Amino acid sequence: MTLRPVTNEDSEALLRLVGDCYAEYEGCVVDLEVEERPLLAPADAYDQFWVLEEDGRVVGSVAMVIHDETRVELKKMYLEAGLRGTGRATRLLAAVLYQAVMMAATEVELWSDTRFERAHRFYEREGFLRTGRTRELNDPSGTTEFHFVRRLGGMPK
Repeated sequence: MTLRPVTNEDSEALLRLVGDCYAEYEGCVVDLEVEERPLLAPADAYDQFWVLEEDGRVVGSVAMVIHDETRVELKKMYLEAGLRGTGRATRLLAAVLYQAVMMAATEVELWSDTRFERAHRFYEREGFLRTGRTRELNDPSGTTEFHFVRRLGGMPK
């Protein structure tokens, strides 16, 4: 198992990973026009982006966007279905949390499709709180998302 920075050559593998995850939910489709367009050149799309590779295959991903010096957003966290519950998601999340703490951020936020209930349980176990905010993406999947936030202790600058 290797966690490494994404490259643009990972695009096809990431689209497969996301597509497989979406296929688990009725009506959830990959929207290359808007929502998943950044996956066409993933190394250029986010402030940080990592893939989890096993046996030469991309099996997981996680990215982050830096909003300001105190707040980052977790993005594109996906893991193959057969690997969930094995600790690999925790390793993906740790990459973002580590970077956030190192930059002295005090908050990590994320938005998650209301259908991804297993992911919500994971985030809550990992210290994220649902804020009660929602947003509609008006995308082909009819996505509504829940907002989650995790406060961090941070490190001194």
